[in-house]
Amino acid sequence: MRNPGQQQPGPVIRGFRVSSVLTGDAVVVPTETSVSYAIPSGQQTFTGIIAYSAADPSVTHSKHGPNRVRVRILVDDSEVFSSGLDDGTPPVKFAVPLGQGHALTIRTDDEFADDRVYLVNSEFHPEARPPSRSYLLPPGTGYVNLTPDSRELFFHIFRPGEAVAASANYGGSANAANLFITVTPESGASAISSRVTVPLSPSGSALASGKFTWQAPSVRGPAMVEVREDIGGSTVFSTSFRIAIVPEVDLSRFSDPVFGVHISGAGYPVLGDEFASLWGAKWGRVFLRWDIVERQRGRYDFSRTDELMDIYSRQHMRILGVLGDLAPAWAGTPGTGLPAASFVVPLCSPSNCTALSAAFCKFVDAAVRRYSDKIEYWDVHNEVDVKYAGALSYAIKRGAETEVTDADVGWLRNALEATHRAARNAVTVCCSTGTPLWLAYDQRLFDKGLLRDIDAVSLHPYRESYPPELKYGRSNFREEVQVLENHVVRSNGGATKPIWATEANYVIGSVGQANVVAPDLDEHTRAEYDVRVNLLAYAMHTHYFLHAPSFVWQQQRLQLDLDTLSAYANMASLFSGAQWISSLLSFGKDDVYLVAAQSDKGIVGAIWTPLTQARVRLDGLKNAQFLDFYGNPISRNPSDVQVSGAPIYFLSSAVIPPSFTLLQKEQPPPWQPLPPLETWTRGHDAVYDTRGRTLHVVTRPMTFAWEFGPTAPISVAPNSCYLFRVDARVLRGGIFLVAVDSDSHQALNKLPLFAQGDSQPLEVELMFFTRNASHVQLGITGSNSRPDVSEFEVGDPQLRPCQ
Repeated sequence: MRNPGQQQPGPVIRGFRVSSVLTGDAVVVPTETSVSYAIPSGQQTFTGIIAYSAADPSVTHSKHGPNRVRVRILVDDSEVFSSGLDDGTPPVKFAVPLGQGHALTIRTDDEFADDRVYLVNSEFHPEARPPSRSYLLPPGTGYVNLTPDSRELFFHIFRPGEAVAASANYGGSANAANLFITVTPESGASAISSRVTVPLSPSGSALASGKFTWQAPSVRGPAMVEVREDIGGSTVFSTSFRIAIVPEVDLSRFSDPVFGVHISGAGYPVLGDEFASLWGAKWGRVFLRWDIVERQRGRYDFSRTDELMDIYSRQHMRILGVLGDLAPAWAGTPGTGLPAASFVVPLCSPSNCTALSAAFCKFVDAAVRRYSDKIEYWDVHNEVDVKYAGALSYAIKRGAETEVTDADVGWLRNALEATHRAARNAVTVCCSTGTPLWLAYDQRLFDKGLLRDIDAVSLHPYRESYPPELKYGRSNFREEVQVLENHVVRSNGGATKPIWATEANYVIGSVGQANVVAPDLDEHTRAEYDVRVNLLAYAMHTHYFLHAPSFVWQQQRLQLDLDTLSAYANMASLFSGAQWISSLLSFGKDDVYLVAAQSDKGIVGAIWTPLTQARVRLDGLKNAQFLDFYGNPISRNPSDVQVSGAPIYFLSSAVIPPSFTLLQKEQPPPWQPLPPLETWTRGHDAVYDTRGRTLHVVTRPMTFAWEFGPTAPISVAPNSCYLFRVDARVLRGGIFLVAVDSDSHQALNKLPLFAQGDSQPLEVELMFFTRNASHVQLGITGSNSRPDVSEFEVGDPQLRPCQ
């Protein structure tokens, strides 16, 4: 049983319509389920039908949209049958021999969770039958299976030029099927079409089938596949689906590239874990969930994490183990007032805080000792500032008991010390912060002396829709890492420590959708940003873990993010195992970026611009080869190379790193001054004072209130991107820069800024997308988690379109 919260199979549905010509008795089997049955004495064979899509109107699927599921049948823990299904797969009829087995187990997995399959007309038989499987097709219909391998079915990933053992099927009698297969790369390359005649022969009752080999194209990147099957001049089947053609990265060759993915968060294996290496990242961030391992106090069940360790080890991936995150039910209470009501946080009050911390440290000790030979790096708590700090220090109170001051600091200190005690080779990574106040939170921990027990300092640099080179508030991505490192150096006697970005991504989807932080980006732009931020992290020797990378929300459903996977795997294939040698920026502004490294094939480099486009001259290349975003060969003249937001790559046999000269760039639109802040509408009960070029503001205690604005409506172009810039310094509390739709009054975006010890006002920028708005209003509000004073200085408001 992988999922500790799994559902059990439902009651039998009589008269279930599997297809237009078949009904039967069906059992609903939830996904992420393992259920076992005793094999009756004398029974030799188990038969049935597995259906994902069916003709019955009662069939429903995951709330996330059509899924891909796997059904496995085991006899005494030995797998005897496995089948993958999606919403286009016909029902599968099967027979499996039982031998001398005693227990039959049915296991189901899926990609999105919260789904189900149907086991129809299943029964045991006393007579022995050979193993078999076949599709059930209505008469006159066909089916072509171009994704027979698990990698191909579940993630639509193909290797360049690989031979695919495909099949054609027809519900009826036929001698041959004519197949027409077209692959259209999304990169703009020419479509690749093929025509195949497949001989068919009878295969089960009322079914004709034939096997053939289809060769995947060598053009890398995302593509659309169209398949048509004709029998006797009539089309009996047609479909289309997206795929990605990506290189395989041999992770066994590399020890410590900085590239990582965070796929496993459930605390038990899911399909994505088994295919984590598809991304080409060496590192996997894996949760050892306290609430799953120690569901009963004092009893540890590591079976699920044992399986996770084996899964990642088989893929030659290194593991960053995450300790904690959520607490067992016996140690916590639903996190009232926290971001999600399902959070369970330790109930830490004066009467029990010491005991709960000791219980957690026992779990830490058991986990680190158990996996000391498999895990060296330990992430001690995930987003402790989000999920623990408030609950431990002030949010959870019971009766007359008072809050426990700095309880989160003590909790962390004990856990860090326990990690080091449990294994001499343990490297602690902390504290994976996730709120806008992350820097102040880290500094508080440093001031309390925790830095001596932290070996690498971590953060979660989510950037909403902001490209990594653009300021998100005070800093772009490079500056964000640098400012944290500066705080470490100041607090550590002048010595630095590694900085790790243990979780981040651009979570795209519909506006207002849960967990979506970048609703205005499309899949390709996300791919560009993800690759660029990883190249920047590589250049800074900063480990970066791409969070939940496999899927994107599109049209209210989860879909595979094949664009990002294609581009990321190409980047990883080029830079993994290569030693960084240089990073270059054009003079004056961050207009063009170049990262170069020494590999066993010579110098490899990437170059791009966050601007619309630029032209550069590359010097110092020898026998240069150029590759596009996905790794396809392209022709470029080094003396005049056009670059864009999608990095292109070069290979050179030279022994020194190249340099470049900026020839031309797309000039950004000019900044337009907005009316002086002295003329903006002001809030009530705040004190305003002019100080040079800025206004100094002290608010009354509040959580949210307009302090400047909203402005009069400002004319903008719909479906466009804009930047709202001010000079700002926050001295106490927090503020928001806000942009709202003048007509709907819906917020288009807001930027939080909090007091972090800035010595003078800094340029800060709010990026927003207008969507359908033709007029917007801008403003500055106070922002505090509970009533408090905000004190800040602001000045020089400006606006311009993004580039």
